[in-house]
Amino acid sequence: MVGIVAMAHQTGKIANHLMTTLTNQGDRMTSTAERMTNTSERLAMAIAHQSDRLATTGERIASVAETIDINVNYKHD
Repeated sequence: MVGIVAMAHQTGKIANHLMTTLTNQGDRMTSTAERMTNTSERLAMAIAHQSDRLATTGERIASVAETIDINVNYKHD
């Protein structure tokens, strides 16, 4: 009987350890996913900002070219 109780106790300890380990792994995965999401959002904002800057630069070049009478085919999509 003592052996069964000891085995049950040991099994409970193992189960608790596994649950703790899995919970910690899940927390780390969640944290990593959140960081990846934040990084992706910042990257998307940076790309949009650079795109706007490039469009503005293109418009300025077209304006200068028109001023000095150079034919420019500039499209803004």
